[in-house]
Amino acid sequence: MTPQELQEKLSETFRINPLYEADGYKPMHIGMLAPGATRLYGTMIPRTFKYMPGGIDKLMCAGPQLTVRYIHSAFSENFFYTKDRYFGKNVFSKAGNNALKEKALKFAKDLSLYFNAEYSGKHFEDLWDLGYLPVEFKALPEGIFTDANIPHMTFINTVDGYAWLTLFLETIVSKLSWQMPIAATIGHKYRQNANEAVAKTNKKDMWLAEYMCHDFHSRGGNPFTSIAVGLGHAFSNKGGDTLNVIPSSRYYYDEDDDSMPIFSVLASEHSVTCTQLFYYQDRLKNGLENETIKHFYSFDLPCEGSVENPDYLAIAEYMNLRDWLQRFPKGILSYVADTMDLWKVLTQILPRLKSQILERNGKLVIRPDSGNPVDIVCGSLNPAYRAGIAGKNKTNWTPAEKGVIELLWNIFDGTVSDEGYRVLDPHIGAIYGDSITLERQVQIYSGLAEKGFAATNIVLGVGLTKWPSYAEMCN
Repeated sequence: MTPQELQEKLSETFRINPLYEADGYKPMHIGMLAPGATRLYGTMIPRTFKYMPGGIDKLMCAGPQLTVRYIHSAFSENFFYTKDRYFGKNVFSKAGNNALKEKALKFAKDLSLYFNAEYSGKHFEDLWDLGYLPVEFKALPEGIFTDANIPHMTFINTVDGYAWLTLFLETIVSKLSWQMPIAATIGHKYRQNANEAVAKTNKKDMWLAEYMCHDFHSRGGNPFTSIAVGLGHAFSNKGGDTLNVIPSSRYYYDEDDDSMPIFSVLASEHSVTCTQLFYYQDRLKNGLENETIKHFYSFDLPCEGSVENPDYLAIAEYMNLRDWLQRFPKGILSYVADTMDLWKVLTQILPRLKSQILERNGKLVIRPDSGNPVDIVCGSLNPAYRAGIAGKNKTNWTPAEKGVIELLWNIFDGTVSDEGYRVLDPHIGAIYGDSITLERQVQIYSGLAEKGFAATNIVLGVGLTKWPSYAEMCN
């Protein structure tokens, strides 16, 4: 292929005919139907929950409307070509319609090659001539919970002679139907766990619970998966980084254009932080920030190195966070803090920026992103060890043994909830968004409560971990 030919090819939009979404064995089943079969039912049934995490024993019905609208849109746009074809008797449109029909029925020609045998696509041609999918879908109300083996959705052909179509649609229905209810059910369980922990430790701030389980699913799945999973999570939670949920909620669930199903905050990531740290480190090493070095070591606070032998990377981290706090003077700012050394950020950088953080019109959220989430957030010492069984004096605990929340409390202090648990100053908080599961969520809340901290001190980013497959749920 020449560069020009490639450019011409890539200038065309890839639009897949939805007939290709079927399993390869489906097209032959029309010849296997019993004589006289005119109507056929299809069902979507979750058959078992034994692979669901967190002891979940019921499944939320979620996604039938997405499934139906997705199928309708796919067939209208990429098989029937509803907007392009003409349904009347205008002779000038006949040639155009024939071209569209030939394009739609290319699927049947491909099947002859696929099966290495002549394949009759007459039934696909009849469907194209009909101009719509003669199928009726019925579903349970979305948002309710059911036991296993309860159909969430059924579908049946409404025109005699199209019983084959119900069979044929089974694959695409299955593809679209199983991810969203699982996401909605697990998202609901995350929310339940958050509600229970907040009710125990800081009930006055119960409103925070709907933002405490933030959707980090997007990069863990394909584009459609992120839509289905993100919408499912949004049934019970308002925090999310899966942006395609916004237009999807409007198309599939009729959300108003001015409404917002999910919310997020200004947040950094490792890559952008690295660019800043290396930039400042070069300036420091080249003698362009000597006054900053002196200022860093002027604090009567822990640090490594000296003015004569500076810890360039720590000072670069200090400069980066200092400048971002100035550049973004209000609102929530989430700072990924383990690009180089999380514990230095917590023990050397934040104490030097304490006044700037407390005077800022907003909250700085510290985000660790590696290690065991329970240990990082709560500290690596278990309750027995903290009680002194191992004989270690608390003054000698390392930062890792204390954990993120205790270190933040030691710097910024806070208040005590009506239930007697410590709540960080509203200018500071934390989020952990890596390797979170339902089990770890409960362990984090329990670990914090054991140390006297409220669950509202931490936001958890949740994603695609330990999910049952379609085969484990529906076969």
